Amino acid sequence: MKCKSVKLGGGVKIRNFSERNRVGFTLVELLVVIAIIGMLVGLLLPAVQQAREAARNMQCQNHLRQMALAALNHESSTQKYPTGGWGSSWIGYPDYGFGEKQPGGWHYQLLPFLEQNNIFQYTSLSSNHAEGAKLLCTTPVTIYNCPSRRPPQLYAWGFSPNSAPKYGGASGSEQVQLGKETEGTQRSDYAINGGNATSTWLSGPTTYDFSQVPSQYGTSTAMSATEKQNYFSNNTGVALAGKAIRMMEIYDGTTNTFLITEKFLCSDNYYDGKSVHDNQTCYSGLDTDTLRFPGSPSRLVPGKTYTESISVDLPRQDRPGADLSLVGSAHSGGFNASLCDGSVRRFSYAISKLTFAALGSRCDRQTITLDDQ
Repeated sequence: MKCKSVKLGGGVKIRNFSERNRVGFTLVELLVVIAIIGMLVGLLLPAVQQAREAARNMQCQNHLRQMALAALNHESSTQKYPTGGWGSSWIGYPDYGFGEKQPGGWHYQLLPFLEQNNIFQYTSLSSNHAEGAKLLCTTPVTIYNCPSRRPPQLYAWGFSPNSAPKYGGASGSEQVQLGKETEGTQRSDYAINGGNATSTWLSGPTTYDFSQVPSQYGTSTAMSATEKQNYFSNNTGVALAGKAIRMMEIYDGTTNTFLITEKFLCSDNYYDGKSVHDNQTCYSGLDTDTLRFPGSPSRLVPGKTYTESISVDLPRQDRPGADLSLVGSAHSGGFNASLCDGSVRRFSYAISKLTFAALGSRCDRQTITLDDQ
C-alpha cells in the first residue's frame, strides 16, 4: 500500500492514505446491504409463518383426537355417544348422568373422560347450584379452542345486561343468572355432527319433564310418540336432542361418518359474542354453538343416485361479515375433523358435495372414497 509520510515535530508521523484504499462503506454500499437483508427477511417470513401455522394445525388436530377418544370412552362406558343435550336454556347436571336425561351438551358430557371430572361436578345438586353453574361456565378447558383462532379464555356473553342468559335449575323452576354482557364464559371452536337437522336448535323444555324432550322445534309442547319417531328417524346426525346414538346405529360405518368438526365463525365476532352461532357457553345443550350440520338438508336416500348439484352448504374458511352455522375453520385450505372411529383427518374446502353430505350422515349408505375428497 502506497502512502506519503509527513514528519511532524516530536517524531510523530501522519500517514496520508489514498481515497481508494480508505476503510469504510459508502452510502450506496450500505443501502445495498439493507436491501439484501430486507429481501432475505421477506423470503423467510412466509416460511416462518407457515411453520407456525403448521404447528397450530397439528395442535388443533390433537385437540380433536383427544375429544374423539373421550367420545369413544364415553361410548364404551355407556354404550352410547354423547347427546346434543336438551337445548340452549339448559346446562349440565352431574346427578342426571349420561344419555337422554342429561340436559347439558356434548362438551359437558365429555368432561369426565378428559380428566376434568371436577369441572363436571361443579353443578352437583348437593351443592350451591347457582354458584356451581356460574363456576362451570367460567372455567376454560384448553382443548376446546383452536390455537389458530383464539386462546382458551373467557369470552363476552352475547346478550344485553337486561337479557342475560338463564339456565334451568334442579327442578326446572329454578333459573340461574349466569352473567351479563361484560362477563365472560367458555366457548368452543368445535361442533359435533348434527347431520341434516338444521332446524333442531331449540331452547328445550321449560321444566325437568323428560316427556318434553325434545320439545317441538323450540316450543314447550310435549311431542307425541309419532312426532318423536319422525324426528329421530329423519335425523341423520350423531348427536340429537334427547336421544343418544349407539355405535351400531352408525350404519355407514364409523370410518365414513363425521363425529366432531371444526366450526365456521364470522371473524368479526371471535371475541365479542355478537354472532348468533357463538354466543352461548359451550356447556349448554343443543344449539348451533355446539352442533353443525354437514348432512344434506334433504336426507340422502339409500340406493338413489345423486349428482354434484345436490343442495349442500360446503365448509368455508372464517371470513368477516358472514354469520353462518356451517362447518369450517380458521385454517387456510381446509378444516380438521374426527370420524366416529376416533381418527382425525384434514379435509379440503373444495371437498365434493356428495362426499361431504355422505360424511355428515350416519345412515345414508352412500359409497364414498375419502382419498378422493
